[in-house]
Amino acid sequence: MLQTFFSWKILRYFVEDRWVCVLATGFFVTAPPMLWRLHGHTSLFSHFVILAALYLYISGRTARRPGYWLLLLGVTALVHPYLLAITGGLWVASLGDGVIVYRLGWKRTVTEAVAGLALIMSVAWQAGYFSGGSGVMAGGFGFYRMNLLSLIDANGWSRVLPDIAGADGDYEGFSYLGLGGLALAVLAIPRGARALRGLPAVIAAHPAMTLMVFALVLFALSNKIGIGTVTYTIPLADVLKRIANFFQSSGRFFWPVYYAIFLTLIIFVAQRWRGWGGRGIIALALILQIWDITPGWTFRSGHLDRTPSAAWNLPLTSGFWAEAAKRYHKLRVIMPENHPQIRRGAPENGMGDWVIGAGYALRSRMETDIVYFARLDQKKLEAARDRASEALATGRYDPDTLYLLDEASLSAALATIRSETDLLARIDGFVVLAPGWRACATCTPIEPLKPETLFLPAPLHQDIRLGDPASAPFLAMGWYTPEPWGVWSRGKRAVLVFRDLLPGRVRLRLTAHAFGPNKEQEFQLQFGDRTYPFRLSDATTDVTLEMESATPSQVLTIVVPTPTSPAQLGHGPDPRTLGIGLVGLNIEPLSP
Repeated sequence: MLQTFFSWKILRYFVEDRWVCVLATGFFVTAPPMLWRLHGHTSLFSHFVILAALYLYISGRTARRPGYWLLLLGVTALVHPYLLAITGGLWVASLGDGVIVYRLGWKRTVTEAVAGLALIMSVAWQAGYFSGGSGVMAGGFGFYRMNLLSLIDANGWSRVLPDIAGADGDYEGFSYLGLGGLALAVLAIPRGARALRGLPAVIAAHPAMTLMVFALVLFALSNKIGIGTVTYTIPLADVLKRIANFFQSSGRFFWPVYYAIFLTLIIFVAQRWRGWGGRGIIALALILQIWDITPGWTFRSGHLDRTPSAAWNLPLTSGFWAEAAKRYHKLRVIMPENHPQIRRGAPENGMGDWVIGAGYALRSRMETDIVYFARLDQKKLEAARDRASEALATGRYDPDTLYLLDEASLSAALATIRSETDLLARIDGFVVLAPGWRACATCTPIEPLKPETLFLPAPLHQDIRLGDPASAPFLAMGWYTPEPWGVWSRGKRAVLVFRDLLPGRVRLRLTAHAFGPNKEQEFQLQFGDRTYPFRLSDATTDVTLEMESATPSQVLTIVVPTPTSPAQLGHGPDPRTLGIGLVGLNIEPLSP
């Protein structure tokens, strides 16, 4: 309704024929870039705020409307940061043209600017924009871009036009005009050619908005300009990359220009064919548009027609959960992660692990770190992971906290669990660590996990290939999912665990390579009560260490000097904190 209202208000500024305006609103309410967001990113469906900003800019030619601008900015701040950035940019252009073209006084301009910024900051603060802290980071600028062919790339939304191959992240710049829009573009060519002669006058009348449109297009294209599958990269300074990455999905910034293109096409057609001729053309184009793009309207099964409910139906059937909610005040995940995947073999479809964990915490009034953030303070995350690693290494857990462990941390927990007091069990598919549960006289007895059911003996004198699924039980903590070549370390510490104590003196051969800034830096390998340094290049090599420990151990811990993600190095959006790529190892006992 709001999309219809504001598109009507805009159209009425330029088109006298009411029937043409009524029909033309159909192009705005069926705009593919808007409807595409109903597939899941629902808050970005609110394109009406963009049209409202365009309307305020257009109507501001006769009188500034600072009160409406402030209302719009405040509302948009409560919808989505990207929409706030877009409408904020249009507001700045409106202020600029107010000063340059309409001679808006500096006092009024500064007053509106200060009031607008104060309002935005206040609403953003209350909405939680700054809760991430100063270390918030994101990556993906240049990946989530707009392709130069996006206006004609149907991307599965057309009955007629085929998809055009592009890069994986080009979907964020999806801006298909539709067959109806393309038909209007063809019909508007003669009128558009004549209008080019008046383009300098239009730019002179709207200098700030012209500059803003140019900036929006450039930012949407990013520094990695794509034409189909071909990409031309323009180098950016690191400081510019960090700033640009805050709005990593730059393709979205084309949306105001997309609507301006449609508006221009409709105006040109309406000016060339007046009366019933123009109405008929717009009506036929709209019918063609709707017929063409209906394949894109087939949303995920059940996504928009879920049965309303007052509570989430969490797949937690054991009575343990209700009992634990009375005993513990916090719910934590080990290892801490943004959007954690906790259960082994959890289904791709259905309720995600983080939703289950957060839903349980909400229902039980427990604090939790099981979350899904769009922007995350990496420093705080690493600090949380260090605390979790310390707990796993020592077996000391907060007594008021219930822990859910991912599968990669299970082995380390089993190696250090204080089994006489703490419970480590698998309940409803989740690995649960409940401090003090087994020492509690009133707590329901639950069968714990046993080390012999998980650990494997160290295959001495044999090559252990970490890309082999059979070697997965050795990867106790601090590893990502193994790949055919081997496995990447995750974070600061990576732990290997074996069922039995290793000999007190061994020769260890590692086949591995370092990632990024870890090249030629000093790694440390902890074996019992001793630490052994070693270095790696970025090429896969063998490193041999002769080690001994007065305290026999079943654990080998690799300490990474500088865990770094590919995103931090500008190599795409990959957020994994990598350090060592471990291909294999060999353990050979030595004589005492």
